[in-house]
Amino acid sequence: MARVVGVLASVTVGSVGCVELKPGADEAASPDTTNELAALRLDPAWSCLVVPPELPPVSQGPRVIFSMPIVESISMMPPPTLQVRGCSLLDSNCDNPVTEPVGPTEEGLVNVSLPVGFEGLLEIRSDDTAPALFFLHEPLQRDTMAAPLPLISATGLAVLAANNDATLDFEHDGLVVIRAYDCLGQSAAGVELGSDGDGRVFMFVEGLPRVGVEVTDMDGLGGFMNVAPGFVHVTGTHTENGRITGSESLAVRPQWLTFGDLQPIDAE
Repeated sequence: MARVVGVLASVTVGSVGCVELKPGADEAASPDTTNELAALRLDPAWSCLVVPPELPPVSQGPRVIFSMPIVESISMMPPPTLQVRGCSLLDSNCDNPVTEPVGPTEEGLVNVSLPVGFEGLLEIRSDDTAPALFFLHEPLQRDTMAAPLPLISATGLAVLAANNDATLDFEHDGLVVIRAYDCLGQSAAGVELGSDGDGRVFMFVEGLPRVGVEVTDMDGLGGFMNVAPGFVHVTGTHTENGRITGSESLAVRPQWLTFGDLQPIDAE
């Protein structure tokens, strides 16, 4: 996953034992760094040291609609105050969103208008659920209807911890939810999840999250609790044939849910 890191550079001027006054000047002349900075600006390999890189402009060309039912996981209804906006992969903090916030339709769908080829994520907020990030697994090329996204309320988080005799440190860590798919685009059973993070694995069994279950059921849903903020790389492995079913790199924020899809690597 691309990550833009701004680098701030400063020019440190060493102390000088004797400073000459310019003719007609009342102050000492300081070393001139103008030429050095100008040279850096003209060198594309190092210009970022003095000029912060700019995010690519949002396309004003053709757009497509990404549609998704977003519901609260217990009531299975859209939260009344639900708001969703699109963010570039280069802007994982969503400081420069590419869309205005949109809410659900009367049918319970969230329809987000995005540029063709959009790569990024949706930032999802409501007053009734934990905030969430949903990562699109590939550049968006056409109108798309996604599977329902189950947001989790404070009650749901408490149930997750209580039903599994688990400690959920949601104050400092995040929670990652993954849906695994097969080559037909259907939710995949029999997928084992792994990651390079330190989170604890759980799976959804008949709609309820369970710690100690090793593979997905027919809903294809699982995840990790207590994932440290930053980036985590998640993989899926089919337990019957041992093949990697997909992989995804995701951003994690404390007190946020992160959603991602695992699509088969060799599938179109």
